[in-house]
Amino acid sequence: MQKVNSRKSNRYTNDQIKEILKIRIELAKELISCEIAERETLKIVPTYPVYNLISDAKRMQKTLSGVGQYYLSYPANWAQALLEITNGEERAQIFKALKEQQRLYLEKDGKNNKKLEKVLQAAEQNLTE
Repeated sequence: MQKVNSRKSNRYTNDQIKEILKIRIELAKELISCEIAERETLKIVPTYPVYNLISDAKRMQKTLSGVGQYYLSYPANWAQALLEITNGEERAQIFKALKEQQRLYLEKDGKNNKKLEKVLQAAEQNLTE
């Protein structure tokens, strides 16, 4: 059984994050309805804020098309899980979006997410191997 970190930012296990992200991807691709996404998400984490699923799906659509965003960023552990559950062109587009997210934060705030930078460096190394 996977240990749950007590810090608020890590309130979900890595397996839960991956399952939630898979549902977000299906919703973003319009493979499932919002009602199904809500039901399936609550099966994984009964306390998950499903009222955010529509905005999560819109953000995922942009991410899947390689567009990073400044104000709706992925935490490093969610970004890593997203890269782990995808492959091929989809993974390349997600990587591109995450790199753009980092660039936007550096440009606007003068800094970027150091944890996410490590995730991206490892992912880039895996892409080139």
